[in-house]
Amino acid sequence: MNLIVIIERARNLLLHPKEEWLKIAAENDDPKNVINFLAVITIVPALALFLGYGIVGLPGPYGYFRMSFLSAFFSALVFYILTAIAIALSTAMVSFFCHYFNIDGKWETYHKLIGYSATAPILANIFYIFPFLKFLKILGFYGAVTFFVGLPLLLKVQKEKEMQFVVTVLIAAIVITIIFFSLTDQFLGPIYSELL
Repeated sequence: MNLIVIIERARNLLLHPKEEWLKIAAENDDPKNVINFLAVITIVPALALFLGYGIVGLPGPYGYFRMSFLSAFFSALVFYILTAIAIALSTAMVSFFCHYFNIDGKWETYHKLIGYSATAPILANIFYIFPFLKFLKILGFYGAVTFFVGLPLLLKVQKEKEMQFVVTVLIAAIVITIIFFSLTDQFLGPIYSELL
């Protein structure tokens, strides 16, 4: 996957998810394509975090607080690594619930579904470039829409189980996120936990 294809795919998943999921469903389940896609698009918010906290800074009572370049770089690197871990955990979670709901599929398909559905949540972190706007990361919930659109195209979910499956996966994803960021607080300390 070259850079132009990755940019087009990300744009289409955000603007025309149904059409893009049809293309994705027709492709083979090579995990390298998903990994390359995620590796490239995760650079965008990691770079935004680095620039936002290292150069722009947070407004405070006595001016702007800026992290050192080394601390900002470390935070961006941690963000990048944690995103990869979150994708892997989410894929495992979907695999578990597919077995629970008796939905046929394989790991590569689950990874493809989670990886491409994560486009909006990952790119919503671009608001780190202006740290005072980081609350706009909430726009990443659009990923739930892309997940819901892609689900019936990649997995054969019975219609009566579809809504229950999606709601269960979304609730589990929220719980994983809360636990994940609680652990982040423990490992990175107060300054870094505020960043993430």
